[in-house]
Amino acid sequence: MWRTLLLIAGMGLFTFLLFHLGPSQIFFLVLGMGWRFLGVCLIFSVYQWFRAGALFQCLSQNTQFTRLQIFWVRVSGEAANFLTSTGPFLAEPTKAWLLTRRGLTGEEAFASVLTEYLIYLFISAALSIVGLRYLIENVPVNGTIYTAAVIVIYVAVIFLLVSAMAVWFRIHLIGAIIERFAVLPLIRNRFQVNVSAVHRMEDLLLLVLRDQPRRFFGVVLIDLTAHLILIAEIMWILQALDTTALFYYAFLIETSTKIVSIAFFFVPMQMGATEGANVLVFQALGLSAAGGFTLSFVRRLRSLFVSGIGVGALWFLSRRKSPDPD
Repeated sequence: MWRTLLLIAGMGLFTFLLFHLGPSQIFFLVLGMGWRFLGVCLIFSVYQWFRAGALFQCLSQNTQFTRLQIFWVRVSGEAANFLTSTGPFLAEPTKAWLLTRRGLTGEEAFASVLTEYLIYLFISAALSIVGLRYLIENVPVNGTIYTAAVIVIYVAVIFLLVSAMAVWFRIHLIGAIIERFAVLPLIRNRFQVNVSAVHRMEDLLLLVLRDQPRRFFGVVLIDLTAHLILIAEIMWILQALDTTALFYYAFLIETSTKIVSIAFFFVPMQMGATEGANVLVFQALGLSAAGGFTLSFVRRLRSLFVSGIGVGALWFLSRRKSPDPD
């Protein structure tokens, strides 16, 4: 019920922004993308390929997976992330489940998936700090945007510091959190939590994050490239919309709104939230608010396109335990 209410609220905000900015203007901007929308889908597919490459590097060195197989696992998780209101709480377990069907143990699968996801989050937090700090110091913004940006910066800094301490001192932070929740009556009576398995998973996770720095920085480099690809995607869309397509603008737009998909994971498809965030950032940068809405809408369409492929991949992978055709 609450998911339906959130979806209705998000669609309400989406509709309000659409009619406030002008449906005809948005329509002609989207229609003006033309063949260049295929370029958006291609760029986003390359982004998914690099994220799959990062996950591939996090797998046990003894596995027999190919990068293409991991790519199908990756887009399957993307479908779960985009099409549901559970975000990473379903997307990441979906990837891990598919990996277990390909021969990994549960601990190995979850460790690999969480390692890549955490490294991506570390980079996202660092980029958000840089982008938002530059935005509020060099661009005139109103009080609401300034306050929200400062809060996000502090949360990102705390997240990075706590994560760095947990990794450096080898603290089983995930296991400690799960142990606290496992004793709650509603959870204790419904779920049996294998804390020992969680700790084994964290040991495998720390193997990459702490004990193998070369492997860690290799994944960082791949995920950082994935972030840069998203910035390139924004530049491509801005150019198609006849908007100034500078790296400066694309970087600030991507880093300033990156946190939205994480903070509003509980809203199906982040409906309305991404449009609102993009409109505010575009206005702060002196760009067209309609362009901000259109950017979000075009990215929503390409995510829907890739998610459609992901649903097919999920159906196929869930039915087969043997290696899928390359």
